Amino acid sequence: MAIKAMVFFDGRWIYHHRQHVISLSNTEDFEIDYKKIPKVIAKRLKEQTEQDIDIVKSCYFASIPVNR
Repeated sequence: MAIKAMVFFDGRWIYHHRQHVISLSNTEDFEIDYKKIPKVIAKRLKEQTEQDIDIVKSCYFASIPVNR
């Protein structure tokens, strides 16, 4: 039986760390493919747990500071 998992993307964190991620990729036209992230996570979890992983939902959320 597969392990069920949900993935939550923290948009604010991604926005603030995007330049670092781009520098690691060694390409200036790097784009994050959000559709691939759940597949990559499932693959890594399967390697660690040796069980099938079923990503049942992916959610992208962001926050806006109110008191700025």
